[in-house]
Amino acid sequence: YQAGTKGIDFCGYYNGRTDNTDLVPKQRVPYVFRNGNINIDAFLWIGGADRTPVLSQAVTYTLREITYPTGATSSFVYELNQYNSPETNRIEDAGGLRIKQITTISPDGSKTQRRFTYGTDGTGQIKSPPYLCLYQTEQVKNYVVSPAGGSEEVRYRVFSSQPNYSPYSFYGNTTLYDKVTEYISVDDYIQARNEYSFDLQGINYFPPHALWPMKFYEDPLTEWMCGKLVTEKNYKTQADGQPVREKYTSYAMTQTDPVKS
Repeated sequence: YQAGTKGIDFCGYYNGRTDNTDLVPKQRVPYVFRNGNINIDAFLWIGGADRTPVLSQAVTYTLREITYPTGATSSFVYELNQYNSPETNRIEDAGGLRIKQITTISPDGSKTQRRFTYGTDGTGQIKSPPYLCLYQTEQVKNYVVSPAGGSEEVRYRVFSSQPNYSPYSFYGNTTLYDKVTEYISVDDYIQARNEYSFDLQGINYFPPHALWPMKFYEDPLTEWMCGKLVTEKNYKTQADGQPVREKYTSYAMTQTDPVKS
């Protein structure tokens, strides 16, 4: 695709929607207008962009294969990040890519495959889905219309291509997972399983009623912990109940006294 294309999803990945006329998400906006003394409910369409993620397009220009000097090759398969929406009670695409599988073929033809699963049901945590209310700001202004003190209230809404509340975590990720499991197989026979657990205590999910009218949330002091590896457990085969190796990692934030001048 060309630089400057408007065919991108909410996370900035290409989605192939080349008919987008701008980057403002297309949305149905209700409003009220007066016809004499009668208020009439109506709506209009704002924005000309479909910003939904599309896997077949999001992988554009991603790394597909590495050929090593030895003659071995590694190929990569991706999938979209996902989250479980409490509003729709369905698994939704969160945008952005995660690695699904890495396959390495050695010069003698043997195959080593690393397959990854995420969370307990394939979903992770996000700070906020791309609610359309995040892509608008609203102002109410009062105008004096007569010397006697009469005034008129006018409401302004500005629709934007960028959200008012960042959906990204402290480290720039759209989606974080509390657990990632890696299955390692050689010639299609599973040889080992590795389980990685991550700290997510600093990420908070905000439903739309908490974000509109817009409120600003400061990142908690614990957000720097988000995504950090907490435990790693290594198993010999897929069915092994006892790990052959366990590694636990703890973190602490050191606070120093301010420098006096």
